[in-house]
Amino acid sequence: MRITRFSETVFFYFFIIITCVSFAQAPTKTLSNPLLKEVKRVHLKRSNILEALLQVGYENQVCFGIEFVEKELLSQPLQLEVESSSLGDIVGRILASAKGYVAEGKDGVVLIQKTAAGRPQWLDLRVRTFRAPRSSVQEISNLLFMNLMIEIDPVHRGFAGNYSPGDPKELIGPFSENGKTVPQLLNLVVSSSKGGMWIANSSVRSLTVTTEKPLWTIVEYSWPFDENCAVIRKTIQQYTNSS
Repeated sequence: MRITRFSETVFFYFFIIITCVSFAQAPTKTLSNPLLKEVKRVHLKRSNILEALLQVGYENQVCFGIEFVEKELLSQPLQLEVESSSLGDIVGRILASAKGYVAEGKDGVVLIQKTAAGRPQWLDLRVRTFRAPRSSVQEISNLLFMNLMIEIDPVHRGFAGNYSPGDPKELIGPFSENGKTVPQLLNLVVSSSKGGMWIANSSVRSLTVTTEKPLWTIVEYSWPFDENCAVIRKTIQQYTNSS
């Protein structure tokens, strides 16, 4: 009798463990490809495509990475109302008015690409070693930029200019990554936060030791939506005017 009860007890705890592991692993597939996520209701009335994507990100806790930008993304007003659909369908409808743009889910982030234009070459670069202590999103972003420039020019010693410290209450990290591409590291930064969108400066096609232009901007969902819309407009105008 004791053996039977012991077996039953072992089986019970084994069942509980397996069940918990199954539930813990279940969201991983959705997280790795957020385009599969089910969205119950979307009501968009925005002045441009990027603001529409930003709203979807805020409302559904989805991060975005914009690999290619042009003024068209700021000049297309958008209205959309959907009761229930996948995030992939919603994003596809938003991008329908922007010719050539597609979405891909990677590392838990939705990447927005323009296939015909091709993304900047520096997005394909790998950072051999990236170490970062627990810091704000913008501090980590700045550290990543410095690491990337040292990859291009190992004797690079100084970095001029100012950067926003971001939300000091939202800390991420520490990080210890090897051999990751720039998009993989940017995806890691935003997905480790309360949410965000990174926007690449696609006017910089390749890097040289003299590159001084900003390579990307990260907007954090912990900041007010309207403030981030203003940041995005200013960023895109800056990027496209420098191309």
